[in-house]
Amino acid sequence: MMRKIFLLALIFFGNAVFTLEQERVFLLTFPRSGTMWMLECLEDLSRYHQEQFLIIHDHYSPNFQTYGLDKNQDRLILLVRNYKECFIRHKGNWEDAKSCTFRPMPRKPSSNPLHYLSDYFENFYYFRAWNKEKTLLIYYEDLMTDFEREMTKISRFLEVDESWLIAFMKDYERHRIESIQNYEDEKKLGTSESKGNDILFHSRSLDRGVLLEMERFAANSYPWLEYTYLMRYRAN
Repeated sequence: MMRKIFLLALIFFGNAVFTLEQERVFLLTFPRSGTMWMLECLEDLSRYHQEQFLIIHDHYSPNFQTYGLDKNQDRLILLVRNYKECFIRHKGNWEDAKSCTFRPMPRKPSSNPLHYLSDYFENFYYFRAWNKEKTLLIYYEDLMTDFEREMTKISRFLEVDESWLIAFMKDYERHRIESIQNYEDEKKLGTSESKGNDILFHSRSLDRGVLLEMERFAANSYPWLEYTYLMRYRAN
Protein backbone atom coordinates (compact mmCIF):
# COMPACT_ATOMS: atom_id res chain seq x y z
CA MET A 1 0.00 0.00 0.00
CA MET A 2 1.27 3.42 -0.90
CA ARG A 3 2.53 5.41 2.05
CA LYS A 4 0.63 8.61 2.75
CA ILE A 5 2.84 11.68 3.03
CA PHE A 6 1.62 14.84 4.69
CA LEU A 7 3.52 18.11 4.34
CA LEU A 8 2.46 21.61 5.38
CA ALA A 9 3.32 24.59 3.20
CA LEU A 10 4.49 27.33 5.55
CA ILE A 11 6.39 30.42 4.46
CA PHE A 12 5.82 32.36 7.66
CA PHE A 13 7.33 31.52 11.03
CA GLY A 14 5.48 29.68 13.77
CA ASN A 15 2.12 28.78 12.21
CA ALA A 16 2.37 25.00 12.19
CA VAL A 17 -0.44 22.86 13.61
CA PHE A 18 -0.09 19.08 13.33
CA THR A 19 -1.80 15.89 14.42
CA LEU A 20 0.23 12.97 15.73
CA GLU A 21 -0.47 10.73 12.75
CA GLN A 22 0.91 13.22 10.23
CA GLU A 23 4.31 12.56 8.72
CA ARG A 24 6.14 15.84 8.26
CA VAL A 25 8.78 16.91 5.77
CA PHE A 26 10.97 19.95 6.43
CA LEU A 27 12.15 21.81 3.33
CA LEU A 28 15.20 23.83 4.36
CA THR A 29 16.65 26.43 2.00
CA PHE A 30 18.57 29.69 1.92
CA PRO A 31 16.69 32.58 0.23
CA ARG A 32 16.92 32.58 -3.58
CA SER A 33 17.77 28.88 -3.74
CA GLY A 34 14.81 27.84 -5.87
CA THR A 35 12.41 27.60 -2.94
CA MET A 36 9.32 28.67 -4.84
CA TRP A 37 10.21 26.30 -7.67
CA MET A 38 10.47 23.35 -5.28
CA LEU A 39 7.26 24.25 -3.49
CA GLU A 40 5.51 24.51 -6.85
CA CYS A 41 6.88 21.10 -7.87
CA LEU A 42 5.56 19.42 -4.74
CA GLU A 43 2.23 21.20 -4.97
CA ASP A 44 1.84 20.28 -8.63
CA LEU A 45 2.72 16.65 -7.97
CA SER A 46 -0.04 16.52 -5.39
CA ARG A 47 -2.67 17.12 -8.09
CA TYR A 48 -2.05 13.61 -9.36
CA HIS A 49 -2.64 11.89 -6.02
CA GLN A 50 -5.65 11.25 -3.82
CA GLU A 51 -4.01 12.85 -0.78
CA GLN A 52 -2.98 16.49 -0.57
CA PHE A 53 0.74 17.28 -0.38
CA LEU A 54 1.71 19.69 2.40
CA ILE A 55 5.18 20.98 3.33
CA ILE A 56 6.94 22.73 6.23
CA HIS A 57 9.42 25.31 4.92
CA ASP A 58 11.87 27.66 6.57
CA HIS A 59 15.10 29.49 5.64
CA TYR A 60 16.54 29.29 9.15
CA SER A 61 17.45 25.83 10.42
CA PRO A 62 17.01 26.34 14.22
CA ASN A 63 13.33 27.06 13.59
CA PHE A 64 12.72 23.32 13.22
CA GLN A 65 12.32 23.32 17.02
CA THR A 66 9.34 25.67 16.75
CA TYR A 67 7.50 23.22 14.50
CA GLY A 68 8.08 20.37 16.93
CA LEU A 69 10.06 18.40 14.38
CA ASP A 70 11.90 15.23 15.41
CA LYS A 71 15.32 14.65 13.81
CA ASN A 72 14.84 10.89 14.09
CA GLN A 73 11.29 10.69 12.78
CA ASP A 74 10.55 13.58 10.41
CA ARG A 75 12.08 13.99 6.97
CA LEU A 76 14.40 16.78 5.89
CA ILE A 77 15.05 17.97 2.33
CA LEU A 78 17.93 20.42 2.02
CA LEU A 79 17.79 22.39 -1.24
CA VAL A 80 21.15 23.98 -2.07
CA ARG A 81 22.11 26.51 -4.73
CA ASN A 82 25.50 28.01 -5.62
CA TYR A 83 26.16 30.36 -2.70
CA LYS A 84 27.56 33.01 -5.05
CA GLU A 85 24.28 33.07 -6.94
CA CYS A 86 22.27 33.16 -3.70
CA PHE A 87 24.25 35.97 -2.08
CA ILE A 88 24.20 38.23 -5.14
CA ARG A 89 20.55 37.51 -5.92
CA HIS A 90 19.56 38.06 -2.29
CA LYS A 91 21.61 41.20 -1.53
CA GLY A 92 22.28 42.69 -4.96
CA ASN A 93 26.07 42.83 -4.65
CA TRP A 94 28.90 41.31 -2.64
CA GLU A 95 29.66 44.46 -0.63
CA ASP A 96 26.12 44.55 0.74
CA ALA A 97 26.18 40.82 1.37
CA LYS A 98 29.38 41.14 3.42
CA SER A 99 27.62 43.56 5.75
CA CYS A 100 25.45 40.68 6.94
CA THR A 101 27.82 37.75 7.38
CA PHE A 102 27.48 36.00 10.75
CA ARG A 103 24.31 35.70 12.80
CA PRO A 104 24.90 36.68 16.46
CA MET A 105 25.26 33.86 18.98
CA PRO A 106 23.55 31.93 20.39
CA ARG A 107 21.73 30.43 17.43
CA LYS A 108 18.09 30.03 18.39
CA PRO A 109 14.66 30.03 16.72
CA SER A 110 13.86 33.42 15.24
CA SER A 111 11.20 35.14 13.15
CA ASN A 112 13.67 37.89 12.18
CA PRO A 113 13.37 38.30 8.38
CA LEU A 114 17.04 39.32 8.15
CA HIS A 115 19.10 36.47 6.66
CA TYR A 116 22.82 36.11 7.33
CA LEU A 117 25.34 34.46 5.02
CA SER A 118 26.21 32.09 7.85
CA ASP A 119 22.65 30.69 7.67
CA TYR A 120 23.47 29.20 4.27
CA PHE A 121 26.39 27.17 5.61
CA GLU A 122 24.93 26.28 8.97
CA ASN A 123 21.96 24.62 7.30
CA PHE A 124 24.43 21.84 6.48
CA TYR A 125 25.16 21.25 10.18
CA TYR A 126 21.49 20.56 10.83
CA PHE A 127 21.36 18.36 7.77
CA ARG A 128 24.32 16.34 9.09
CA ALA A 129 22.79 16.06 12.57
CA TRP A 130 19.49 14.69 11.23
CA ASN A 131 18.83 10.94 10.98
CA LYS A 132 20.69 10.06 7.76
CA GLU A 133 17.86 7.82 6.55
CA LYS A 134 15.48 10.75 6.84
CA THR A 135 17.48 13.27 4.78
CA LEU A 136 17.76 14.18 1.11
CA LEU A 137 20.17 16.71 -0.42
CA ILE A 138 19.06 18.32 -3.69
CA TYR A 139 21.19 20.78 -5.66
CA TYR A 140 19.27 23.47 -7.51
CA GLU A 141 21.58 23.15 -10.51
CA ASP A 142 20.88 19.41 -10.81
CA LEU A 143 17.17 20.15 -10.64
CA MET A 144 17.58 22.56 -13.54
CA THR A 145 19.76 20.32 -15.72
CA ASP A 146 18.16 16.91 -15.06
CA PHE A 147 14.75 17.63 -13.63
CA GLU A 148 13.25 14.17 -14.08
CA ARG A 149 16.16 12.44 -12.35
CA GLU A 150 15.99 14.76 -9.34
CA MET A 151 12.22 14.51 -9.04
CA THR A 152 12.56 10.74 -9.16
CA LYS A 153 14.92 10.99 -6.16
CA ILE A 154 12.34 13.07 -4.31
CA SER A 155 9.51 10.67 -5.13
CA ARG A 156 11.52 7.71 -3.87
CA PHE A 157 12.61 9.59 -0.77
CA LEU A 158 8.98 10.27 0.08
CA GLU A 159 8.06 6.66 -0.79
CA VAL A 160 5.26 7.68 -3.13
CA ASP A 161 3.88 5.93 -6.18
CA GLU A 162 5.89 6.57 -9.37
CA SER A 163 2.62 7.14 -11.23
CA TRP A 164 2.67 10.62 -9.65
CA LEU A 165 5.90 11.45 -11.37
CA ILE A 166 4.82 9.98 -14.73
CA ALA A 167 1.67 12.09 -14.75
CA PHE A 168 3.57 15.16 -13.65
CA MET A 169 6.27 14.85 -16.32
CA LYS A 170 3.66 14.53 -19.08
CA ASP A 171 2.48 18.00 -18.11
CA TYR A 172 5.91 19.41 -17.30
CA GLU A 173 6.04 22.33 -19.76
CA ARG A 174 2.75 23.77 -18.54
CA HIS A 175 3.97 23.38 -14.98
CA ARG A 176 7.29 25.11 -15.75
CA ILE A 177 5.58 28.13 -17.34
CA GLU A 178 3.06 28.44 -14.51
CA SER A 179 5.80 28.19 -11.89
CA ILE A 180 7.69 31.13 -13.38
CA GLN A 181 4.49 33.15 -13.64
CA ASN A 182 3.46 32.35 -10.07
CA TYR A 183 6.88 33.49 -8.87
CA GLU A 184 6.51 36.81 -10.65
CA ASP A 185 2.99 37.22 -9.30
CA GLU A 186 4.53 37.30 -5.80
CA LYS A 187 5.54 40.96 -6.00
CA LYS A 188 7.75 40.84 -2.90
CA LEU A 189 9.94 38.21 -4.57
CA GLY A 190 10.75 40.29 -7.62
CA THR A 191 10.99 38.65 -11.02
CA SER A 192 12.70 35.51 -12.25
CA GLU A 193 15.46 37.16 -14.24
CA SER A 194 16.91 34.05 -15.87
CA LYS A 195 13.55 32.23 -16.27
CA GLY A 196 15.39 29.11 -15.16
CA ASN A 197 17.59 29.12 -18.27
CA ASP A 198 20.97 30.12 -16.80
CA ILE A 199 22.25 28.63 -13.53
CA LEU A 200 25.06 31.24 -13.39
CA PHE A 201 22.95 34.24 -14.32
CA HIS A 202 23.94 36.44 -11.36
CA SER A 203 27.56 35.44 -10.81
CA ARG A 204 28.50 35.35 -14.50
CA SER A 205 28.80 39.13 -14.67
CA LEU A 206 30.98 39.41 -11.55
CA ASP A 207 34.66 40.23 -11.68
CA ARG A 208 36.82 37.14 -11.13
CA GLY A 209 38.41 38.80 -8.12
CA VAL A 210 34.99 39.12 -6.47
CA LEU A 211 34.20 35.46 -7.20
CA LEU A 212 37.49 34.39 -5.63
CA GLU A 213 36.87 36.59 -2.59
CA MET A 214 33.50 34.89 -2.09
CA GLU A 215 35.18 31.49 -2.37
CA ARG A 216 37.78 32.51 0.21
CA PHE A 217 35.01 33.54 2.58
CA ALA A 218 33.46 30.07 2.26
CA ALA A 219 36.76 28.18 2.47
CA ASN A 220 38.09 30.17 5.44
CA SER A 221 34.86 30.31 7.42
CA TYR A 222 33.57 26.80 6.74
CA PRO A 223 36.47 24.77 5.31
CA TRP A 224 35.06 21.32 6.00
CA LEU A 225 31.62 22.17 4.61
CA GLU A 226 33.08 23.89 1.57
CA TYR A 227 35.28 20.88 0.78
CA THR A 228 32.54 18.30 1.41
CA TYR A 229 29.53 19.90 -0.25
CA LEU A 230 30.50 22.98 -2.26
CA MET A 231 33.56 22.12 -4.37
CA ARG A 232 31.32 22.05 -7.41
CA TYR A 233 30.96 25.82 -7.07
CA ARG A 234 34.65 26.67 -7.27
CA ALA A 235 35.51 28.97 -10.18
CA ASN A 236 37.47 27.31 -13.00
